[in-house]
Amino acid sequence: MLHTILGITCYDPYFRDALFENSTAAVRDSYFVSEHDSVLLKAISKDRSLKSAFEEVGNKICTHKPCPSVAPEVLSVIGAALLDESFRKEFFKDPIATARKHGLVLRYPETYVLATLMDGQNGERLKKAITDLADRLPRLTEKAEVLTAA
Repeated sequence: MLHTILGITCYDPYFRDALFENSTAAVRDSYFVSEHDSVLLKAISKDRSLKSAFEEVGNKICTHKPCPSVAPEVLSVIGAALLDESFRKEFFKDPIATARKHGLVLRYPETYVLATLMDGQNGERLKKAITDLADRLPRLTEKAEVLTAA
């Protein structure tokens, strides 16, 4: 579920604002969030500088919102790329095969959107934005684990 929440945080400015302004209350109202994920989301929401990094990824997903073709499944794949370095490396090479290999279900429209997102110059910009944001999240994950243990 966390990968879906992070993907939506990238794409949806209202959801992103709710996460960073109201902490995790809006997220808990919409999704089942484990205790560990809740701690991680609180740590993310406290680092206001991350809001613009999530927005940067979202701007590469869709330059003219709303994008009705961007389904939650696509955002889940983007979120998985943010959370898991080995997934991200595979994803950058072959996004559709990687998503399917890891059990993320994509119908034809989602495979088309994902292939289009990751292709060409925009794909390279999206890869950079995902990598830049992902490089900042492990520190938060470590912080979240410390908070959970305390």
